[in-house]
Amino acid sequence: MRSSHENVDIVFLLAALIAIPYSYQAPESYINQDYPDSKYEIIIANNNSTDDTAAVLNHWKLKYPNKIKVFFEKRQGVHYARNAAAPLSKG
Repeated sequence: MRSSHENVDIVFLLAALIAIPYSYQAPESYINQDYPDSKYEIIIANNNSTDDTAAVLNHWKLKYPNKIKVFFEKRQGVHYARNAAAPLSKG
């Protein structure tokens, strides 16, 4: 596990808006890649979804607490989600 001040090489910034089917699949595909865990992180913005996307994202956050960060962005739009996610990254 890396310390909070270490940088990573790759940051995946994902926006999830009414994305139940993708919310189940996308995080798993990033986690299962063949790249060192200490070299990447995943940040997912719940982009003001009105379905159960938040619950699915919370599942991933709890399953991989050192790898996946999830936060809520009330302004809908991938640009808002990614711009809000970027400052949270260690990359």
